[in-house]
Amino acid sequence: MSDRPDPVPGSNVRKQIEFYERTARGFDRSIWSLGNRDNRNHHAKITAIARALDIDAVGSLLEVGTGTGLHALRLMEGSRVRYVGLDVSSAMLETARGRLHGFGDRVQLAVADGSRVPFPDGTFDAAFCAGTLHHMADPSRGLRELVRVVRPGGRVAAMEPNWKFPSVLAYTAMTRAEWNTFKISPARLEAWARASGLDEVRVRRLLYTPPRPRSLGKTWDAIDAGVARTPVLRRLSIVLLVSGRVRLRGSAQVSS
Repeated sequence: MSDRPDPVPGSNVRKQIEFYERTARGFDRSIWSLGNRDNRNHHAKITAIARALDIDAVGSLLEVGTGTGLHALRLMEGSRVRYVGLDVSSAMLETARGRLHGFGDRVQLAVADGSRVPFPDGTFDAAFCAGTLHHMADPSRGLRELVRVVRPGGRVAAMEPNWKFPSVLAYTAMTRAEWNTFKISPARLEAWARASGLDEVRVRRLLYTPPRPRSLGKTWDAIDAGVARTPVLRRLSIVLLVSGRVRLRGSAQVSS
């Protein structure tokens, strides 16, 4: 594969490449992650994705938007999956290769545009992305591509920032490459998932508290649990997670 994917007509992939090539070196240490992305909240996100995918039952796994490899690292540490990661940025994948080198041939990384995943239908047991759909000019197409390359009955998950959370709103407003976050909502994620060919669709709201200080981890967990049960406040989560099972051929759509 080329280190510069050919853009799908109408794609914004070139602008995304430019953004991530500039930010790759300091991506895991930004002020928005309080200095280190490998933190409590990141681990909670990965745990939720692993459960949504039923990771222990997965043989082959695709991630679109590998970034620096943090998601892959945590998922592979806790499972025996064979992982394929795609990203538009060669600079981001360079960091991911260093982080994942210890997994040997269980890992394959390649530069590719998630709007046109370079694999045949039904290649993988499961697929996911995290913080990737909103970087595409057409997020629904990105989700359709994830579903297309997963076998019938396999599971797909997509996690996206929720712009209603105050710090997400501020970052989104100030960063042009993040503006598509305003297209993301629970209703849209559910509609895109069903239209893409997923059954058993579920949309969850996750996390409300900061990742630090670590000493307050149990306190943050308790606050998260309480806010998640509060009708108005629960809408202000940090992230949204949509998941489902790829529809079996000829099956009717199942409501969640």
